Amino acid sequence: MNKKVVIIFSVVVVALLVFTVFMSMQQKSVQNIPANSQPIANVQLETVASKTYQVAIKNFAFDPAGMTVKKGDTITWTNNDSAPHQLVGSGFASEVLSNGATYSFTFKEAGKFDYYCSIHPSMKGSISVE
Repeated sequence: MNKKVVIIFSVVVVALLVFTVFMSMQQKSVQNIPANSQPIANVQLETVASKTYQVAIKNFAFDPAGMTVKKGDTITWTNNDSAPHQLVGSGFASEVLSNGATYSFTFKEAGKFDYYCSIHPSMKGSISVE
């Protein structure tokens, strides 16, 4: 036989052996996957819809003055008084709100958040976040 033919034949045999060993290893890897497992692409993530709640500022009071919400929920305050108001709370503060103006805040942490009007400190409210 020609030397070139022997070299080509040897390379083909070695390549076939490597391919056979590789495929055997792949098949063993697949066999080690539990029968009840699912591909990651099929995993469904549960999403929780957040809600927006309204608090009216009227008659120099917050209505409602207290409420309980979930983490991720948003509170929107609307000034229905002719006087300006400014919310100041644990971790949040609004601009001065004139009549008809709104301020929104999304609560991302659990806890109790007391707030008041910095212009009229007797106006107080509280948000409990679960």
